[in-house]
Amino acid sequence: MAQPDRKLRVLTVTSNALSGATGIGSTFLNFFGGCGVELASVYTGYGLPQAGACRGSFRITEKSLIKNLKNRSFPSGERVDERSGYALDERESRSFDAARKARPQVLFLARELIWRAGRVVSPELKSFVREFAPDLIFAQINDTEYLSRLTLALADLTGRPVCLFIGDDFCSLRRREISPLFWILRLRKRRVHKKLIKRAAKVYMMTDIAKREYDAAFGIDCGTAAKSLDFS
Repeated sequence: MAQPDRKLRVLTVTSNALSGATGIGSTFLNFFGGCGVELASVYTGYGLPQAGACRGSFRITEKSLIKNLKNRSFPSGERVDERSGYALDERESRSFDAARKARPQVLFLARELIWRAGRVVSPELKSFVREFAPDLIFAQINDTEYLSRLTLALADLTGRPVCLFIGDDFCSLRRREISPLFWILRLRKRRVHKKLIKRAAKVYMMTDIAKREYDAAFGIDCGTAAKSLDFS
């Protein structure tokens, strides 16, 4: 863990950048605001981090993974800050929003296949993580398999303890869905999520109801965490 002469270093792993403009970014910044820790971020979205939010950010996207598969000289991930790095233009943003609203299962499958085929744990990512030398990994579990796989890979790379935050139900089998592809993807994600949950030193849920359900489903003792209010 951290030495007495330096701050605790926390590596966050999220679907979006650490920024007040994103849901998970705002939540994580709220969790660690005023705690006196040093943050670095690995994320898989197309946005840019908030100025001063962390010491460094590393972004991996489907677009960069595909480019790397086509041309190995193109990096599969990159260091970014609030002033540099690729961001979606208006047309691309509209396309992504439309796809998220339609939620076609075949698109989710294609996305997972890209992340399985791509060079996710690249030399650039390893260099970024080793340079930061985290004491703790604090990661999000969301509705994807690849984010949990990325967190597991970073846990193996660093050997550091992992804490998880789950803001919604991504593992329950109590769903009214008839699509076979939905259930194939759900069961695959659940298996990877379960492996990560068992690896974690602590899991935090957003509500007491969710805590009780995950405690029973995975044989663990979750904590609860929610954003605090600033009355200043």
